[in-house]
Amino acid sequence: MGLSNRSRGMREDLLPTTWEGKLARVIEETGEVLKAIGKLQRFGEYATDPVTKIQYQNKQDMFCEIFDLQSALQELVNHQDADENN
Repeated sequence: MGLSNRSRGMREDLLPTTWEGKLARVIEETGEVLKAIGKLQRFGEYATDPVTKIQYQNKQDMFCEIFDLQSALQELVNHQDADENN
C-alpha cells in the first residue's frame, strides 16, 4: 500500500508540526479508519451509491486509511524521538 502523503493528495504544508497537532492528526486518522471499517462491514468490499451510481472499493479505502494512520503515528513517534534527543 506504500502511498505517500503526496500521492494521497495531502498537502505537506498543511501537515501539523507540533506534538499536539500530530496527536490530533492521529485521533482524526483513527476515526477515519473506524469509519472505513464500518463501511466495509456494512456494505461489503464493493458498493455502489444508489443515487450517483459511483462504485466504491471499501476494502481498498480501508487500507488507504490504515496507511494514513500509520503515517500519522510514525510522525508522532519521530517528533517524540526528536524531543528526547534535544
